[in-house]
Amino acid sequence: MGTYKYQVKEKCQQVDTSSEDNLPYLLRWKGSVTPNVIFQTLFVTAFAAAVAAVYIKTDIKPSIPQTFIPVLGFVVGLLLTYRTNTAYDRYWEGRRAWSSMVVAIRNLTRYIWVGIKRKKSDKEKKANEEDKKMKFLKKKKEVKTEQKSKQETDEKIMIEEEEKEILIEKESAIRLLIGFAIAVKHYLREEEGNDCKDIKPFISDIKSSLPGFENLMAQDAVENASENTIIKNTPRGESIWSKIINLYNDRKKPHQRGKKEVDIDSPNHNLPLEISIYLSDYVTTQLDEGRVSVPVSNSMLQNVNTLIECLSSFERILRTPIPLAYAIHLSQTVWIYCLSLPFQLVASVGWSTIPIVFFASFILLGIERIAAEIENPFGYDPNDLDLDGFCRIIERELKTITNHPPPDVDHWVFNDKNRPFDDHKISALYARKNLSFDEVRSRFSVKSIEEENTDNENHVNDKKDVKSENEITIDVKDSK
Repeated sequence: MGTYKYQVKEKCQQVDTSSEDNLPYLLRWKGSVTPNVIFQTLFVTAFAAAVAAVYIKTDIKPSIPQTFIPVLGFVVGLLLTYRTNTAYDRYWEGRRAWSSMVVAIRNLTRYIWVGIKRKKSDKEKKANEEDKKMKFLKKKKEVKTEQKSKQETDEKIMIEEEEKEILIEKESAIRLLIGFAIAVKHYLREEEGNDCKDIKPFISDIKSSLPGFENLMAQDAVENASENTIIKNTPRGESIWSKIINLYNDRKKPHQRGKKEVDIDSPNHNLPLEISIYLSDYVTTQLDEGRVSVPVSNSMLQNVNTLIECLSSFERILRTPIPLAYAIHLSQTVWIYCLSLPFQLVASVGWSTIPIVFFASFILLGIERIAAEIENPFGYDPNDLDLDGFCRIIERELKTITNHPPPDVDHWVFNDKNRPFDDHKISALYARKNLSFDEVRSRFSVKSIEEENTDNENHVNDKKDVKSENEITIDVKDSK
């Protein structure tokens, strides 16, 4: 068994069409299937030109009744419609599964960054209760100037060390979430994630030691090798037709297009699954330490389960292609239809057969190619999902969250800038210090707002009444 090597593309595989953004779709080349079908279209067109030349220039009249066009065209239309609809369903399912995975990653990030906190001791809880009592009773707590005892100093050091440990664990867990998304990207492209530069900063020293996650391409290579061995051991000689078929058996899968060489000995294990094990261990550890409540830990584990469900959905798309018999039959039908068009048109349109066949074959072969590209949206084709861009968005979002400390209610609610009342004159900080509960409640009450609006309306009406009385008085004086 030979050994192949490949180099992972680290840049976004989505086609850059920025230089063609101002062009209409009719004139665009990048991102279209034209480069992939133009040679096949020219071959069919050359065949049509040969048929037209033979029919017009010689006594040989190769032709087929035109009734064959609508019959076969209807069949080709049904097959292509089903093919493209099925391929787009797979494309959209992949995008929807990725969105679900992003939702789970965002939820886990929220729970980790905000929900996980150090478990306070009984002494700290009692001190917090005293602080709240002093704050609500509007009393100032006396500050002790004497030196703290050694025991209090040791407790403060221990608290700071634990807080530091929790922060490092949070950062590492959230970076694992970024690594999970990148690992999924490489796993769907059947690449060894551990060897890629974009994932190494996020997965720390995780390296696969789990059994049963052999390289998927190595499995395929072993299967193909065994099949080839069986064929070679058969007593019958290898025909030319079998050699041609073997050439097509070595085609790369849709998600492998764009790769040059592949190392089938690399341990392409299920890295996302292994990362999920580390995440589950992190959640259970925090629960055992009392740093997170049971409901929150259950929600976190549920989101980890969602990650695995999304991974399984990706695998269903990756490992379950369109049935081979259907793909072969559709390709054969399209080619039969394209090659039969010249024989049906040449008798009625003559040399015009050539451009008609060109456009007809270009359209049909292009639709078939589009379906082949989008049926597996995880590879390097121009119209595949922009997995690299999606991963960069997740990385940017999570890094933005971790660059700021978790929000504190006392900081973002009770400050001079937060003015929650409708009149926007009183801040939340002022209300807490100077207003009673009934006063705060009345300012939030809808009834008080309606009464205030009513008073304003009455005030305006009173002014109108006074004005009207003055006008009447003036009119009476004028009449006199």
